[in-house]
Amino acid sequence: MKKRVLSVLGIAMLLLCTACNKERQCKCVATDGSDDGLLHILVVDRAMSCESINEMAIEQKVVSEDGTQTLIRTDVRQVKCRDYNE
Repeated sequence: MKKRVLSVLGIAMLLLCTACNKERQCKCVATDGSDDGLLHILVVDRAMSCESINEMAIEQKVVSEDGTQTLIRTDVRQVKCRDYNE
């Protein structure tokens, strides 16, 4: 009985440790010549790789007079990203 409780506790601790690391930080640099010298960091899900990001933009929410909300992309840049921890 005691071994079973310890093994279940060990598995729970292992799952807790792996569940905390669900995000990754990507460091991105503009490749289209419009580099402003600022460090651009994107936080993405673990399922996405930093190398697959090739475009970055800022989106602004615009609300019209009738209450319709839309997103407008501004400052679109071609980027090359890598994992921030590397």
